[in-house]
Amino acid sequence: MSIEVVVCAPRAITREGLRTMLSAAPRVSVVDVTTDPRDSFAVWRTTHSDLVVADLSATSGEMGEVMRWLGADSEVCPPVLAVSHETTAAATNALLESGVRGVIAGDADSVEMIRAVEAVANGDIYVMPSLAGDLINWLRARTAIVDRVLQVRAQILTRREREIVVTLALGNSLDDTARTLFISSSTVRTHLYRIRQKLHVRDRAELVSFAFRAGIVSPLDGVCAGSTSYTPSA
Repeated sequence: MSIEVVVCAPRAITREGLRTMLSAAPRVSVVDVTTDPRDSFAVWRTTHSDLVVADLSATSGEMGEVMRWLGADSEVCPPVLAVSHETTAAATNALLESGVRGVIAGDADSVEMIRAVEAVANGDIYVMPSLAGDLINWLRARTAIVDRVLQVRAQILTRREREIVVTLALGNSLDDTARTLFISSSTVRTHLYRIRQKLHVRDRAELVSFAFRAGIVSPLDGVCAGSTSYTPSA
């Protein structure tokens, strides 16, 4: 079964470039291309596509408009993979907080693009490795002081739930987390749902932020961008 994608980009050359890149992948089908996020939302809603790939301008005004659109109704907002031309950690974090499910840089190649599309379509949060390292360091710098209120709230988590939170916060996908902890992906999803309910977080982006702010993951932990391994502490 193919992954159905709606492409959104204001510039014709970018729209056609994305269409060509995505259409070349065997498992990806581009159902429509649009110039405006609102049109993409309408197409996604009527076609029941898997996600929207949205090219975002580097200008803060256009990015802010897209982010407001994304946050307008989070319950019915499509999964969005953002192609961002502003690659600072603050910009990446802002996009994740706005509700996008993935962020890749505008110079990403076809391999990276398809990897990101597959991850978002699978329900994962995806940040391009070259952006993830800066984002993690930026979060560390902002969360060096543990929020004691969140630390207390985190105490309601079981040991297994804490292991899952840490593994996800270190940049692992759901499938990687399952392999690392020797459990099934469906079990990880079940735990993740319960964790979100307990901690009152909307999605994995908020969960990662919570993990650092509550001290579940230490800002001093040695983590490399793209890390896919984690050994639970005793």
